[in-house]
Amino acid sequence: MKSTLKIELKKAFQNKLFWITLLIAGVIATLSAIYNIQDMQEEKQYYYANAGAQFGVESINPNAPLYSLFNHWICEDFSSLSSTMFFMLFPIFAVLGYGWSLFSEQKSGYIKNVVTRVSKRNYFLSKYIATFLSGGAIVSIPVIFNFVLVSMFVPAVKPDVFYDIGWTVKTNSMFSECFYTRPFLYVFLRILVVFLFSGAMATISYALAFFIRNRFAVILLPFLGVLALHFGQYLLRDASSELSPIYLLGGYGFNTKKLWAVILELGIILVPTFLLALLKGGKDDVF
Repeated sequence: MKSTLKIELKKAFQNKLFWITLLIAGVIATLSAIYNIQDMQEEKQYYYANAGAQFGVESINPNAPLYSLFNHWICEDFSSLSSTMFFMLFPIFAVLGYGWSLFSEQKSGYIKNVVTRVSKRNYFLSKYIATFLSGGAIVSIPVIFNFVLVSMFVPAVKPDVFYDIGWTVKTNSMFSECFYTRPFLYVFLRILVVFLFSGAMATISYALAFFIRNRFAVILLPFLGVLALHFGQYLLRDASSELSPIYLLGGYGFNTKKLWAVILELGIILVPTFLLALLKGGKDDVF
């Protein structure tokens, strides 16, 4: 399986569509960084102008600890259009990385040639892993880039629990202890959740390829499903906001959601799609 996985990973990370999608996602993430950097500079200028530059913002502004890298990056940006667009489109980004590949190789007949040299189970599992990793990478890499870019201009002031009324992360939020004691670990956990959900979105497209013979449906259905779940909260009086990946990754939802709900939602997506890869790998009627 090692050689098959190596081939699939190479195909996943070296195809042109992966890099084009990564570039588009990166541009949107960069726009979010520019917005947050400018927002920070405007806040500083406001306090300098109103209280005297000779003393420095930190000494004259009691809210100075609120102006930090940790609430000015894309996962804490709830106001810019670029951030909203990035997380609204994240299922599309994840699928365009490599989620379409199983459908494409079924349609072209490539699979029939491959399984004469390797077992079907190795092929399907290798493709599943490559699909998951490419989907996670194509969304999380721009998020990491955004954080690094903002860190060049905005100070990494450690969050202070006494100012939690001004932070979106409250003392009862998920991973809040990490946020106020080890903020960089908190950032890592946020990015990890982005990676896992993005990879999961890609595996939905992978699974759909077994049942649907339309390229656009395979690519768009995960996106449309997430949109329906997200906007359904308005019809269900916020009942589905706990389930919306968009609300979780790019909004205030991460700070209100429980860890068990995140694990459950990931399990609902990843377990069936992984089992499908195993089962189809043991059958003869997969073409």
